[in-house]
Amino acid sequence: TKKMKRLDYKEPFIGSEPMKNHSGPIYVTKFSNDGLYLLSGSLDRTITLWNPFKGLPIKTYSGIHNFEVLDVCITPDNNR
Repeated sequence: TKKMKRLDYKEPFIGSEPMKNHSGPIYVTKFSNDGLYLLSGSLDRTITLWNPFKGLPIKTYSGIHNFEVLDVCITPDNNR
């Protein structure tokens, strides 16, 4: 079996690779209800939608707010 190296707590990972699309620490990660996508929220005030199988960002959402993202919610039908 392959050993996974320990990562800094600020960098959640998909498989063994850190999520490096954010410019600040990641505070929250949540999978979509069907498990096909992953959302991450960060101190950098953005939410990133990921392909968890490839470990690649799909889209980054940024708002006009001035607050870090501490939580994300996904509707049961995965539409929002």
